[in-house]
Amino acid sequence: MASKESLSLKQNFPPLTVYNNLKSLFKHRDIKLEYGSFTEKNISKDKWVSDTDFINKIQFNRYIIVSATDNKDKIRRYSPNISKDTHKLPTKTFIIIIDRGSDFTRSEHFEKMLNKLPEIKSKTRNFNMDVLTISENPITSFSSKKLDQFRFAGSADRGFVTITPVLYTLFMNDIFSYNIVSDHRIMSKEEEKEILDNFKLQKTNLPKISKLDPACVIIGAEIGDLIEIQNLNQISGIEITYRFVNR
Repeated sequence: MASKESLSLKQNFPPLTVYNNLKSLFKHRDIKLEYGSFTEKNISKDKWVSDTDFINKIQFNRYIIVSATDNKDKIRRYSPNISKDTHKLPTKTFIIIIDRGSDFTRSEHFEKMLNKLPEIKSKTRNFNMDVLTISENPITSFSSKKLDQFRFAGSADRGFVTITPVLYTLFMNDIFSYNIVSDHRIMSKEEEKEILDNFKLQKTNLPKISKLDPACVIIGAEIGDLIEIQNLNQISGIEITYRFVNR
């Protein structure tokens, strides 16, 4: 039986809360776990590491990498700036949780950390990379510039690399539980056309929502998507609104 001290550590360790709430992101993005700790392949393939192991690993390495792949029938979303040559390639998702107070958000460490990702600088990579970095505080301006050296729109010979930095605060709660946030859903292209034709609208005429909005990050929305939001009104019941995803 765990001691009161160890239970308290788990309950008051923000990186662990972030790690456990990734399961909501996996569900809404329709991706499946590949490694619960990419740096420990022989231990955590196809499973999440235990709370104690996670705490030990992130305190030792100062970050932890979780990797995932798309589920078989997932419909992948692509930003307009992504090369269409990459749409036929499989996509891997890499989520990097940086330990609180870590200097890995500094430029030189950030670059080394990203270089841990497999084939990120390969000239002939046959898969796409969707990278999410999660830190307690915003990354430094120098680190932000480093990201541009890794980002790549893709080509006929190499998959794309997207990198999105977000903060712990996004994952301190499962935002879609307990009605914290209304249900958000990415509409299919067929649904988009039907709605826009019915209302005789262009997507750009609809109210906007940022790609970095917490709900959009969780569901994996891309610029150009149309989002359906279901709001519960105690008088009229479910009210549906639509938002156009922009920067």
